[in-house]
Amino acid sequence: MTEKAATRLIWEGRSTLGKLRELVQARTNFELQLPQDYHFTLFRHLYPDAPPGEPDFVDVRGTAELLKKVAEIRGLEQLADLVELVTAAQAKLHIQSPAPGILVCFP
Repeated sequence: MTEKAATRLIWEGRSTLGKLRELVQARTNFELQLPQDYHFTLFRHLYPDAPPGEPDFVDVRGTAELLKKVAEIRGLEQLADLVELVTAAQAKLHIQSPAPGILVCFP
């Protein structure tokens, strides 16, 4: 990954959204670390057709649509509040796991 995060935050639910909004509005690259508990759920949600027993690594890139998909996961629904801002900022996302992290970079 060649992008760099200027700021790293740990997802703590709705209380994290204000800081995330500020970073998006300032177009500051950031990485949002998700709790380890989300790894398997994130993998299954992003790769629903993965065969059983396949290594469950996540490495996917995309746009705000990817954030919208992640916000479908229980406990991460509040991330949907950022989709419009991330879309307007034309940010790119890179999600990697087993240590779940969402890197958001701006042009």
